[in-house]
Amino acid sequence: MMGALKHRGPDAKGVWKSEGSEEVANVMLGHTRLSIIDLSEKGNQPMVKGDYIITYNGEVYNYPELREQLESKGHSFVSQTDTEVVLTAYIEWGSSALTFFNGFFSFAIWNKKDRSLFVATDRLGVKPFFYWSQNNAFLFGSEVEALLASRFFKAEMDWKQAVKRVTVAAAGFQNLHYTPIKDVFSLAPGHYMQIKHDQTTNSLNVETHPYWSLPLPDPELANITKAEAMEKVKELLIDAIKIRTERADVAVSTFLSGGIDSSIITAVASKHSTLPISAFTISYGYVNADIEYSGRVASHLGPNVKQRLVELIPSKLSREQLDEIVDFATFPVDPRELSVMANYKAVKEAGYKMILNGQGADEIMAGYVGTSNFSRHFFDWDNPTVDRLASTWEGFDVSTYTPEAQEAFNEFVTELIARRDAEHGTGLEQMARVFTKGNLRHLFHMEDFMSMRHSIEARVPFSDHRLVEYCFRIPFLLHVDTDEVKGKHLLRSSFHDYLPADVLSRPKQNFPSAEPTLLKQGLREIFIAHSAEILNCPFVNRVFVLPDPEEILNSWLLSDLWSVVMCWIWYSKFEKLQ
Repeated sequence: MMGALKHRGPDAKGVWKSEGSEEVANVMLGHTRLSIIDLSEKGNQPMVKGDYIITYNGEVYNYPELREQLESKGHSFVSQTDTEVVLTAYIEWGSSALTFFNGFFSFAIWNKKDRSLFVATDRLGVKPFFYWSQNNAFLFGSEVEALLASRFFKAEMDWKQAVKRVTVAAAGFQNLHYTPIKDVFSLAPGHYMQIKHDQTTNSLNVETHPYWSLPLPDPELANITKAEAMEKVKELLIDAIKIRTERADVAVSTFLSGGIDSSIITAVASKHSTLPISAFTISYGYVNADIEYSGRVASHLGPNVKQRLVELIPSKLSREQLDEIVDFATFPVDPRELSVMANYKAVKEAGYKMILNGQGADEIMAGYVGTSNFSRHFFDWDNPTVDRLASTWEGFDVSTYTPEAQEAFNEFVTELIARRDAEHGTGLEQMARVFTKGNLRHLFHMEDFMSMRHSIEARVPFSDHRLVEYCFRIPFLLHVDTDEVKGKHLLRSSFHDYLPADVLSRPKQNFPSAEPTLLKQGLREIFIAHSAEILNCPFVNRVFVLPDPEEILNSWLLSDLWSVVMCWIWYSKFEKLQ
């Protein structure tokens, strides 16, 4: 299992195993370490403190303040790590410790005294926790592939979930509790589990509990002014960026696209870093506005920002590239995931192991308002009474899908409408909450998978729970410029002392990716070279009614050709693990 996670922790590895009288509950904890805070051996894991042992992934940024509180209660420390603070906080406060943590994390703590396991994830699910549990066994890991590598159970496809992942273009709105692998699940954001062995039945008692949820609007903030809201959003975001910049023992870098989110992060980070910030701007060999805007931002911020322009030269698409983005927790529905992986590879090759990115701003601050896809599929600002979810998604062309796939897609639409209708507020507020609970979790998971493939910790200031909570406690309409129908209004209005006005007013841009014609040609070549395998792949045939291969190559859209090829890539990689 640890071998399957070595890319997530290349700096050290360790194993703790129960002994002696504990054999009634045979426990083994493993860890592969990516050293970010306290690079010494004292930070290696699993970490033992008295009767408690922890294996932990993530960072808790307010660990210095928590350490002071715990020291005042008589606790002592042997390292400078946040890991030891998390473990000590649990020893002192139990599950209530989770409410004190500001950061992203998933961890497991074994209590030798009462032979119980405590596991938890952060509030927004930035750091994943996957598990398999049957009878008297419980396996867990940061990636599904680690569980499959254990060989402890026979991995089988959950075809209902696998097919649904492919058919839904907006895969981020899936119920990510499930995975395409039967009986392998993901612990929900803001939840913890207590696992204890019942000696009477020789089985595990597993209890799952929530400790956080997205807040509802606060009546006391109903009449807050725009100026007051701007000031608070700015204060919270600056502190979120500051602690994610300062609290690391490695060099800090950022992504800089020239958009509002990455530009604000780079600007604030540059004021709180003792060394110049390396800001990575990615180019794909064709002219785009990101190059112009990012260059202007870097120039505006001065010598404490060193822009690194990384040009990814278009090359022939390979099967190896597609293999690399296969994540057994979900399905790569978007070719832009190739670009995300390439971005992190470039950061790794430049020698960095920690980066700040702007993921999350659009979901918590209405950033999708005014964009064509949001208006067409989710909420139409000009026609708010039109149910876009029902009218658009139910009219989606599913003619290339099998009956099984059509049923999966229709089930998704029904589920998404129900989830929206269960939320509080106006149509816009409902969709914002659905985006934050669903789409954002998917994006965070993708960023974690892609970044950790290259041993990089991707920190996300917009996931700071203080900022997220405030954005939903105030009237959500404050986030929208109603005259221009543009989202992130408070954010755009708050940072004029940091960035030029035209950067702050820049419309939302699509994530840059390889040129579509080149990408489709690469997929065509792979399809032709492996057509017999693809046409006979069980996963492909579960989803698609395949016409003549010539029609697939010449008439199908890029998105459909991508899905067919990726079904084969995904299933081929899965079979190799059997």
